[in-house]
Amino acid sequence: MKALDVSQTVLKAESQGLNFFYGQAQALHALSLPVYDRCVTALIGPSGCGKTTYLRCFNRMHDLYPGNRYEGAVILYPDRVNIVGPEVDPIEVRMRIGMVFQKPNPFPKSIYENVAYGMRIRGVSYGEDVYKPVGQTDGRLCHRSFRVIIGVHSMQRHIDQELGDLKDRLLQMGSLVEEQIERAITAMIERDAVLAGQVIERDTLVNRYDVEIDETCIRLLALQAPAAKDLRFVTTAMKISTELERMSDLAENICERVIELNEEPQLKPYIDLPRMAAWTMKMVREALDAFVQQDAALARKVCADDDFVDNLTHQLFRELVSFMIENPATITRAIRLTFIGKYIERIADHATNVSELVIYMVEGKIVRHMTPPAASPTA
Repeated sequence: MKALDVSQTVLKAESQGLNFFYGQAQALHALSLPVYDRCVTALIGPSGCGKTTYLRCFNRMHDLYPGNRYEGAVILYPDRVNIVGPEVDPIEVRMRIGMVFQKPNPFPKSIYENVAYGMRIRGVSYGEDVYKPVGQTDGRLCHRSFRVIIGVHSMQRHIDQELGDLKDRLLQMGSLVEEQIERAITAMIERDAVLAGQVIERDTLVNRYDVEIDETCIRLLALQAPAAKDLRFVTTAMKISTELERMSDLAENICERVIELNEEPQLKPYIDLPRMAAWTMKMVREALDAFVQQDAALARKVCADDDFVDNLTHQLFRELVSFMIENPATITRAIRLTFIGKYIERIADHATNVSELVIYMVEGKIVRHMTPPAASPTA
């Protein structure tokens, strides 16, 4: 292998103070790096340090996903064009710069044909240089300069920071869901149709969190390749966001029944429903605390607490059935209250699911669909 004599090489491309962002997360930091013509430039570094992120800047692959952005420049010579500039068409860039990854290519062709595809669609015919055999002029690597760059510090991805941001986002979603449940129960007790309507409208905010967290988790899995505990954290966060979104949907369902109930006189004083709701909100809060503190013992407590809510649900159902038997005029109101009781019970089930996911995240043990722990004592 010959040493690289920079004085005898031609600059083909160059990044100048290149910064790249996945949304708010910065992946590349002020990266300046020359790429020479007819030389192999190798980027070597640990998984997640930004190698692929850097390479994808050269043919604007990042433009396929909204929210990504570049700062700085990637200059292509001899034209001296900044190919990441907003005025440059990324399709034109991809026609000039081919890129092959280790994953299967979308075209059922050889590697050479895939790289040459951009040139051919620009009008270079089969009989011209694109498909001429390169022969001895290739020289292979043993007759070429070989340039190795060992892990550039400025390319380091701070995966811990990204995981922390993901946790914060999930907790913001959890706090909003807790508020949704509390406001839904308040609307029921106080027969407040306006408050119920506000809860229904705010459900879209929870849905937005759910989508954002899913996208963040998928990006982390694809670009950071987390392992062991980090991998369990990312997959758990993705599932917890789904559970929280369903809790918010159930709070919305409660408010829909509240609006319907307000059209008729109140059937009975609400005793068991507020008690169920208070216990359920405590379960949701403790499930999120267990996630933050990575506390498997607290998560198991939440799983055990679910039996208490189940027992109250059965008790409420028996009471409402007796109302319907004694006076058929109460059937519509009793059925709606039964629905509300079931919605609260389902929220508790989702809190239990979150706790089971926390146990998996902390201990690596899957405890779903197993015999639940003994019930907590009556509150």
